[in-house]
Amino acid sequence: MNRLKLFALIAALSLASGCASFVEKEEHDRLSTKVDALRQSAEESKTKQDELGNKFMLLYEKMEAARVKMESMNPAKAEPPDGLKVIKLADGATAGEQAKKAEPAQIKEEKEVKEVKEEKAALPPPQNVIKAEVGDKQEKAEVAPEAEPQSKKKPAPPVTPDTLYSRGQDLFMAGKYAEARKVFGELARKFAVSDLADNALYWIGESYYTEKDFVKAISKFNEAVNKYPSGNKAPDSLLKVGFAYIEMNNTEKAKEALLAVVRRYPDSEAAVTAEKALGKLSSSFGK
Repeated sequence: MNRLKLFALIAALSLASGCASFVEKEEHDRLSTKVDALRQSAEESKTKQDELGNKFMLLYEKMEAARVKMESMNPAKAEPPDGLKVIKLADGATAGEQAKKAEPAQIKEEKEVKEVKEEKAALPPPQNVIKAEVGDKQEKAEVAPEAEPQSKKKPAPPVTPDTLYSRGQDLFMAGKYAEARKVFGELARKFAVSDLADNALYWIGESYYTEKDFVKAISKFNEAVNKYPSGNKAPDSLLKVGFAYIEMNNTEKAKEALLAVVRRYPDSEAAVTAEKALGKLSSSFGK
């Protein structure tokens, strides 16, 4: 009898343990789903933040280009040469103004004669003269040449680094990354010595980075750094190499790129960002 009670107790405990395990597993699965959803949401938010950052940077570049162009079209008002002074007379008028006031009598007479001639010219001519003029006009109208054909279309404006860069910027901001790469690529090939060539390579890399094609992004960022190490986009390009390796979970390569930013471009904003990223990597690695 005692054995039967013992078996019943063991069976009850096993059933209770099984139910508890099932509840715990269900709770674990529910929490795991929430974590995955939050992680996905965080990744989407980061992607949107990166896209907004890129658009802001492109708009700022366009604004600066417009400002420079506006300043070049409106140069500062030239000052009179040294030594050239405006002399004021006793009544406060300049010599030029005084000369205009003193109108000689001869000029006045010439004006009066001119006015008389104009009045005579305004009188209607005799009838026979009018008819002759009408006849002449009719003859001229009859032999008038045919209208010339419309002029051909104006040739397209020449392709310049500025026009290509502006077009690439617009395409990138519209999310047309493949088309933007073509335009930026054309700029980098045709105008390799232009100040915008490194910018073009950077934005090609950024387009791949946005599409999460980190291998191609790293390739273009490195190309920008290697070809134009002193270019204005070199620090940012090297920084994005580090970020791309972080996305690929390659911590060692990421640290290598970020340290290179700090060493090669210590006074840049990219170096400040790289130091912060290195600190986060060290903290995560230590944990």
